[in-house]
Amino acid sequence: MGLAMAPLAYADNDNDGEHGKSGKSNNGNKSWVFNFGALGTTTDALMQQIKILQEELAKLKADKKALSNDDSNDAARAALKVEIKETKSDIKDVRKDLKFLRSLSRGMSGDDVRDLQELLAQDPSLFSPEFITGFFGPRTEAALRLFQKKHGIDSIGIFGPKTQAKILSLFIGRELPFGIIKRLGLEISSTTPGQGFVTLCHKPAGASPQTLVIAIPALGAHLAHGDSVGVCAGGGTPTDTTAPTFSNIAATSITTAGATIQWNTNEGATSQVEYGTTTSYGATTTLNATLVTSHSVAITGLTNGTLYHFRVISKDAAGNSATSGDSTFTTGTPDTTAPIISGLNASSTSATAANVIWATNENASSKVWYGTTTPVTLASPTLNAFNSTLVTNHLLGLSGLTASTTYYYAIETTDAANNTATSSTQSFVQP
Repeated sequence: MGLAMAPLAYADNDNDGEHGKSGKSNNGNKSWVFNFGALGTTTDALMQQIKILQEELAKLKADKKALSNDDSNDAARAALKVEIKETKSDIKDVRKDLKFLRSLSRGMSGDDVRDLQELLAQDPSLFSPEFITGFFGPRTEAALRLFQKKHGIDSIGIFGPKTQAKILSLFIGRELPFGIIKRLGLEISSTTPGQGFVTLCHKPAGASPQTLVIAIPALGAHLAHGDSVGVCAGGGTPTDTTAPTFSNIAATSITTAGATIQWNTNEGATSQVEYGTTTSYGATTTLNATLVTSHSVAITGLTNGTLYHFRVISKDAAGNSATSGDSTFTTGTPDTTAPIISGLNASSTSATAANVIWATNENASSKVWYGTTTPVTLASPTLNAFNSTLVTNHLLGLSGLTASTTYYYAIETTDAANNTATSSTQSFVQP
């Protein structure tokens, strides 16, 4: 809904016909009351009421003009003059009751945004009529900030209660902006095309009215075929025609053969990824039809050391689909480098036990081959101690040793990519 209007009363001393809810005015004449809904809500009933009112006003003026200047018509002319004046006064009273039904800020759209733009455009230094679209974008925000600054209101670019009170107080007593008049049907013209969306009651032939949300550029054609702005009689939820929006698109957990694609959407939506070595993609992951806002899709079977392009696809519950722009990642290259060994040392801890320690530059397993002969054979049946945990600081204990004996040993350490490093044969004397 846009601007709310109080009932508009029209005084008439012609008792022919019924145009609305009748009553008596103070001068004894019949008073016709036309209950307006909201500015921008062009239902059939509202349009008919406005047209009737315009016709009656035109009839009053025509009757007054048709009277001759004879003295005998003085009383009739005076009565018509009073009725026209009272009608104008009623219209002015309506303007005093104008109000917006919600605060407005950047990114919003609707007839109330268009009404705000119409009012701002009354001052050409603030806002140009060519930008009246019904969408609250950067230009509307800038114009509103200028208006707020000009009138001593905090310049925050949001149309709230203080700004509303000021702009409507300036509007009282002035002509309705042309765009609002057009939308109310006082002029036969479609709404100026622009950006954004508007709620509309679509009235297809032979079917029940349906509430839709359409792009503003299509509004003129809909109005020309009998549709009206606003929800259909009895309310109803507008059809969702807005696709999900994306954020935080990223490739994570990249390996030599795969990656995980993650992203967020502003509403629950499905998850799917197109990928390939060019922007033609060529491969698509299996659709995950679960509606979520945090998405994660794993891609496997990739070639190592290769640049991959990808884009994400999400569809909301209403069937609106969105596809992201292109993104890239490069798979890892195979690790073919063995760990580097440093700090190798062996020391006895008792007459029958000893510890072997060393360090590696990457996580790797730990193994010590040992015996009383040299060179040490790095295979069975040579004795060995082993720990498969991948670490950079290694310690293995040897037990069951013989006192006063020289022992020979060599270490073997293997990283996650199965690259193995071995040491030369070392020795220690068990005390």
